[in-house]
Amino acid sequence: MIAAQAYILRATGKSPDLEDIFVSDQLTKGQVRLRILYSGLCATQMEEIFVSSRNAEHMPHMFGHEAVAIVRDIGPGVLTKKIGDICVVHWRKSSIGLDSQPGSYFSGNKQVKSGKVVTFSTDVVVPENRVSHLPPGVSHESGVLLGCALTTGWGSVVKVGQFSPGESLLVIGLGAVGVFSVLAAKQLGSRSVIGIDPKAAIISKVKQIGLDEFFPSLQRYFHGERYARHDRSTRPDLVIETSGDAGVIESLVDWLPVTSRLVLVGMPRESARPRINTQRMLDGLKLLASNGGEVDPGLDLESGSSLLMQGANGVGALKIRVLPADAIADALTNFPTHGLTRFVLKMSSI
Repeated sequence: MIAAQAYILRATGKSPDLEDIFVSDQLTKGQVRLRILYSGLCATQMEEIFVSSRNAEHMPHMFGHEAVAIVRDIGPGVLTKKIGDICVVHWRKSSIGLDSQPGSYFSGNKQVKSGKVVTFSTDVVVPENRVSHLPPGVSHESGVLLGCALTTGWGSVVKVGQFSPGESLLVIGLGAVGVFSVLAAKQLGSRSVIGIDPKAAIISKVKQIGLDEFFPSLQRYFHGERYARHDRSTRPDLVIETSGDAGVIESLVDWLPVTSRLVLVGMPRESARPRINTQRMLDGLKLLASNGGEVDPGLDLESGSSLLMQGANGVGALKIRVLPADAIADALTNFPTHGLTRFVLKMSSI
């Protein structure tokens, strides 16, 4: 057994504590043991902790799904990773490497449940196919974004949305996924990129995000004069919806031109699912679902990582704020008001 520290989600609505645990070092086929260096906090964790954990029936359980780590040991059959490799930990399954069972974690004399990927722990055991080498030139702190946020934004535009040069993009919600959606479209040579977000932190940094136009609400966009007179530059070819707001999704389906493609990234709450007018799809509107951008990390990280080289600090307007491992409560408190900040916990050192 290896002594470690981890956050364990024990109840909905309460910030978890950093606890002492043990991790089994008896690796089985396809498993990789990692020392987590940095782990990112995203909206999924906010939902898990404060709204409704998708794994509530498995509480208490470990969590987290994007990180940068160093390989400490490999199990039988692992051929693509070696001890000392610096890697991105991602929840999407890669086509490279073996799958395996989750690691075994213990608190006191009881085993703690976990999925195949957990990252809010100093030490973890994950399948080989949930670990990919950190691309050259990417820092450990920003590399965390390749585990979920960046790849979801990039993949939603490039792989799911099939965005082409000269098209127009509309992004609803300018958090990390939205920002990387903007950068991906700009990289591909968009005609225009329009953003919508009500947060004051976003409104004050529109130029830094790289938007051609910005609106604080969906209503202001769709009911503006230019849109009403069918100005082509305001008509989006592709729409990335990251908020998961049922009312926003319903309005998009009702108001978008039937030539548009609508990609749903944000997940609506179970208590407020959207009611969709299916006639709009029959008329031609394409409604697409993005499951992490449909990215294959083993093949796509190099392409996606080019977005990290754009703009200030490598991620455009998005800032990475590194906090100590025991400061998750601070990150959770500040997360809702900092739409352009990605909180990253430094779980350990090499």
